[in-house]
Amino acid sequence: MPESVTCQICGSTETRLIQDTHVSLNSTAIELVKCVQCGLVYLNPQPVDEEIRQLYSDDYFIQWYSSEEKREFSKKFFHTLFAHNQLMTNGRGRLLDVGCGMGFFLEVAREWSWDVKGVEISPYASEHCREKMGLDVHTGTLESAEYESGEFDVITAFDVLEHLTDLPGFLSSVRRILKKDGRFLVIVPNYDSPVFQLDRIICGLKKAPMPNIPEHLTYFRSDTLEKLFQTNELRVEMLTTTGANDEGAYLRVGGGVMAAVRSLLNNISYKYGNVANRKESILAVARKVN
Repeated sequence: MPESVTCQICGSTETRLIQDTHVSLNSTAIELVKCVQCGLVYLNPQPVDEEIRQLYSDDYFIQWYSSEEKREFSKKFFHTLFAHNQLMTNGRGRLLDVGCGMGFFLEVAREWSWDVKGVEISPYASEHCREKMGLDVHTGTLESAEYESGEFDVITAFDVLEHLTDLPGFLSSVRRILKKDGRFLVIVPNYDSPVFQLDRIICGLKKAPMPNIPEHLTYFRSDTLEKLFQTNELRVEMLTTTGANDEGAYLRVGGGVMAAVRSLLNNISYKYGNVANRKESILAVARKVN
């Protein structure tokens, strides 16, 4: 059964209802709430570990990540990340990608001459990385991988934090295995983006399930992501918004009047997000304090 949770930044139980998600697990309704103390937005109650594992079946990865189009789109996205981020280009070393999925980022990092490893909870996806791409990928969680302290120069987690039930525990593991001057690079969906807010409003009006629920447990803005890092002894060195690693944003097609209106609203939202630095994702680079 889903369990009620406290805020993963400040531990408060005081929340304000934002929206009914129109999603239930075992007849328990899940709501989107906002922490009154620190502003973090999250699902409450949330799926327990067994329910979460069931969400990431083989079909999940086959549906979203198995196409050659997705691979090529993602590789282009990550090559652009390397080309525009001095963190990735000004040095070589040991890199760990947590939640590496089908290995698209690891493939790109290897092409940029990094010594790469990965962690992936899905047996299907991690086996694909090992068997098809020759990558060193651990099946399981970061904690179960049991890496040595100070083993990695860079740790990445792209579209991962929003899925985790224990962010403080995860970040503690990240700090332990980072080298003294190592950096942690993350990308998370941006709750503050006009694109997400448009989806939220439309789903509320239609009384329809919101996108990526219950897979996404936490919804970050730039300020709450920075608060999360600060409370877990990670100093933010760079924080900005970026486009999403999602070719669907660019491949939408019309189909009737309502679809045309929705497409127009989407395009306006994307353009406004670009101008206002409120793009679909947040990119942050942090360094451990000690």
